[in-house]
Amino acid sequence: PAEPTEPAEPTEPAEPTEPTEMLEPPELGTWFVGFDGPLDRLRFLPDGSRLVAWSVGHDSGQLIVLRIDEAGMDAEVLTLRKGIRDVVPPPRGDVLFVAHTREPGPVSAGLPEEEIVARSDGFSLLRLSDGAVRLELTMDRPEMVSFSSDGRFVAMLERGAGASRFEQRVSWADTSTFTVRTVPVDRPPLHVGVLPGANRFYVSQEHELGRMAFLDPDTGQVVEITGFDLNSLVE
Repeated sequence: PAEPTEPAEPTEPAEPTEPTEMLEPPELGTWFVGFDGPLDRLRFLPDGSRLVAWSVGHDSGQLIVLRIDEAGMDAEVLTLRKGIRDVVPPPRGDVLFVAHTREPGPVSAGLPEEEIVARSDGFSLLRLSDGAVRLELTMDRPEMVSFSSDGRFVAMLERGAGASRFEQRVSWADTSTFTVRTVPVDRPPLHVGVLPGANRFYVSQEHELGRMAFLDPDTGQVVEITGFDLNSLVE
């Protein structure tokens, strides 16, 4: 039989340590701002200097802008002419792309201006530094949005109600002048994006051999390349 082992010596209880000093939480400011409807969407600007918040499905067109810096915080409520569907912040700069909702009903020339605005698709360019805004009504709903690397230009594709494809055009805006331009493309577009490190956009299009358009937003020049997908057909 195994030799019995000596019972282990009891260990001394650990010395009590001083309680860790608890840091006081920083004081938090509270703001009460007048806003119609619940806030259920938030976006930070990439530099973290501002937070924007709004309500989806509420057509007040109100947008809360919370500014954050070393001096503290302050909040402001801005009201646009149409309800807000989405907000896209730029990679640089302070001009937001705001996609709008629309009210049901056809648009006709005999309607009052406010009815035409309410029933149309569109977007706004909103400069946060001074509150300047440009509302642009569009034929269809802007759904795909891409900013240039420096934030100066923003390009978009539009899709009609119930349509499975984007319309055969690409639009872009200059955020420094608020001008908007549109050019047609030969085939239905699939995607719009920006070339890394360059202020040029690419637009991929439906094509059996592959087709890509490259847009220079400064000049409006479009260069298309077709056939880059030929290698995939080789067996």
